[in-house]
Amino acid sequence: MGQGSSCWGCFQSLVDIHMNLATVLPALDIKYWQCVVDYKLADLEGYPDKSIAVGLYEGMARTEEDVHLLKIMRDKCQTLISFGTCSCFGGIPGLANFSDIEECLDVKFRENKTVTGGEVPYENLPKIESVVVPNNTIVDFDIYLPGCPPTSKLILTATTALLEGKPIELEPHTVCHYCSRE
Repeated sequence: MGQGSSCWGCFQSLVDIHMNLATVLPALDIKYWQCVVDYKLADLEGYPDKSIAVGLYEGMARTEEDVHLLKIMRDKCQTLISFGTCSCFGGIPGLANFSDIEECLDVKFRENKTVTGGEVPYENLPKIESVVVPNNTIVDFDIYLPGCPPTSKLILTATTALLEGKPIELEPHTVCHYCSRE
């Protein structure tokens, strides 16, 4: 699983259903998931192209490192899944396009009430892209699993279908379509 710029809610949705995934975990061979297992980008880069059956990418490609990771995942994965609303459609990180980079950094590092010192750590930040573009303009995805975050039902349905070699049955409409409120 590759994680770009995001809140990590999609990752959390996977953790939240851990017991439901326990039945399929033995069938999985996790190759790269840097926040769960101590993998480095060099590990992912070292795999032959198309040697990973399925990869998930969460978040937007906001930094140069995010763009690089997304491209590497496309090279290494036979099936690449855009996982979550931010990866599929832009989500909240896409709203950063309404502000310039310095304004975003000011809000994050200088104006935020929980920050002390107010210094932007420029020397440790990866290069930030001037605008966020849709991930599918950087690479092609094979499957889109939207949601903020994707629901447990969707994750389990998709995982089971992929393991069984069946097509993933997605809802034909958004949740708003099924809402009884006017």
